[in-house]
Amino acid sequence: MRVLVSGGGRWASRAALVLALTLSACGNTQRNGARPSNAGGLAETGAGNAGAGGEGGAALAFEAVPSDMRRLNAAEYQATVSDMLGSQAMPDLTANDASLGGFDNAVAAQRMTEEFFARYLDAAELVSNDVFASAPLTARVVTCQAQNDPTCIRSVISSTGLRLFRRPLLQQELPVYEKVYAAARARGEQHDEALHDVLTALLVSAQFLYRSEFQPDQPGTQALGPYEIASRLSYLIWSSAPDDTLLELAASNALGQDTQLETQLTRMWHDPRSKRFTTNFAGQWLRGRQVLTHVVDPQVFPAWTPAAAAAAAAETYDYFDGFVQGDRDWSGFFSGRAHQIDGALASLYGLGSAAAGQSITLGAAERTGYLGSVTFLATTSLPHRSSPVLRGSFILQNLLCQPLEAPPPNVPKLELVEKQTPREYFAQVEAQPVCGACHSLIDPAGMALENYDGIGQYRSTYAAGTPIDATLKLAPSPVLPGGLDSNGLSGVIDLVTQDPSFKTCLAQNVYAYATGRTPAEVDRRNIAALSEAWQTGPLTIKELVRRLVLAAPFRFRSEEQNP
Repeated sequence: MRVLVSGGGRWASRAALVLALTLSACGNTQRNGARPSNAGGLAETGAGNAGAGGEGGAALAFEAVPSDMRRLNAAEYQATVSDMLGSQAMPDLTANDASLGGFDNAVAAQRMTEEFFARYLDAAELVSNDVFASAPLTARVVTCQAQNDPTCIRSVISSTGLRLFRRPLLQQELPVYEKVYAAARARGEQHDEALHDVLTALLVSAQFLYRSEFQPDQPGTQALGPYEIASRLSYLIWSSAPDDTLLELAASNALGQDTQLETQLTRMWHDPRSKRFTTNFAGQWLRGRQVLTHVVDPQVFPAWTPAAAAAAAAETYDYFDGFVQGDRDWSGFFSGRAHQIDGALASLYGLGSAAAGQSITLGAAERTGYLGSVTFLATTSLPHRSSPVLRGSFILQNLLCQPLEAPPPNVPKLELVEKQTPREYFAQVEAQPVCGACHSLIDPAGMALENYDGIGQYRSTYAAGTPIDATLKLAPSPVLPGGLDSNGLSGVIDLVTQDPSFKTCLAQNVYAYATGRTPAEVDRRNIAALSEAWQTGPLTIKELVRRLVLAAPFRFRSEEQNP
């Protein structure tokens, strides 16, 4: 019987032994330059040229970046144990996640604490119990029944470890897990029970919890090994460990070939698991996740329900995935009108129940593209009202990647007085010397979206009956040489799509999601090269990912921090 110690989720002494043995396997493999078998370099490609991705074009200025250990976030952990072990146990590890730069797979945010590790201990036991409670799942781990037979035990450890560590176990790692089995048998546990302990030990190992990449054998820029490439590829597209096909290709060192990488990308996009790219990338960048937990004042907006939030998230995922799987030109992301909706969402869009569950084209101009969606409009609002500042800030920071300075200290607080419109209020804010510079950039787009209330419902007047002024006028600038004199959502769409940054911003976010890096100067150079290369070919998300996967930042590592 497996008993958890109450209060801290800690295991009893038997599990403490498992943990002690497992941690002993983690000490040297990352630092000593050891490399798994068949982890040779990608000899066909040079670090300075990798990833031109062009058809006969000149090499682009991509640069290798340092390799970082990346801890599995909650979504990656759950997907990995589901794919590799078949377990549908869903341990809640979201409390271990933190977002940096918009993504919870950012290395700089992935700290480990005693509290976090306790959750991983509990999760490992939960998953192991689930696997060994099901005969079909047990058979995926327990592939032989020769008790105490070294060949049998080593076979189980090697095959399970390959899937969970995403590479063959090193020679010095195998004895550690053999000792876990032997210790369990010495306590009187049966064969399957002892292998349960082995699985638990593998699941709490740093080699499972972290996507470790071995240090170069020699100074300078080095090609990643094929298992490392397989892992980067699988976690980018599937948020999970490499499948058998990728592992077999890694074993034969075939992933060093551009054509093979492209073939695998095509295969992986066609796999249903590629939906995770949408839910984990777009779910964070475009707030498909956030809308599910968005707080709304029910007294002000009684129409907002969990069902409406779920429908809004589903619409966002479906809309974004249409650009991924449909190979649609990214230029149309803010002007498309094909939306999948259900009844709960139809009411917020002012449509009848007849629209429920249909894939329809929203003909009304006020529902064009992502900016007309409930997800965007609700999550950029306060619980009790719309927020021009939040909407304008999101457009600048998330969609155009233009950084904004934090508000200065001691900013005078102005109150919105009775019958004063938001436009009148923000005119006062912009007149403040400490506020005007930023608000003159933020507010115009936000004010142009005031026809949408705090949950994205269309309106033409405020609650007091005052007509809404949604004009958008901008003076000529280097980005908009002719200025802008427009109105409402269509004007905001013009503002975004006429700014070349909206294409570069997608490249920047895909790069950050794929690498887990907080941008340094070398990353900014890589992002510029990626954006430039992408814009010479089809402006599809798949093409952008292809260019990145073939590039040096994805396939090489530098030993030192680049300037």
